[in-house]
Amino acid sequence: MADSLFPNNCYDPNIVNQPEIEYRTAKYPFHVRHRYIDAQTGEHRYWDSSHCPVCFWNKEVRLWDSLIGEDDKFCRRCGQKVIWDG
Repeated sequence: MADSLFPNNCYDPNIVNQPEIEYRTAKYPFHVRHRYIDAQTGEHRYWDSSHCPVCFWNKEVRLWDSLIGEDDKFCRRCGQKVIWDG
């Protein structure tokens, strides 16, 4: 994944161990670009997903359970405050 594609992605697996007070500090969501091959045309297709930066690195939370929407200001699982660009 190119850094310029998701400039705010933070590779920090230790974020899960942050102090409770840090959940009040807004953090950028973690973005993932998925690629698949269209079965009918054989073309590569892409779609992006946004994840809670804490739940994404928590090994007890599955990938799809860490998804968050652009309207979410907080993660519904861990309470992490999320900041969005724009």
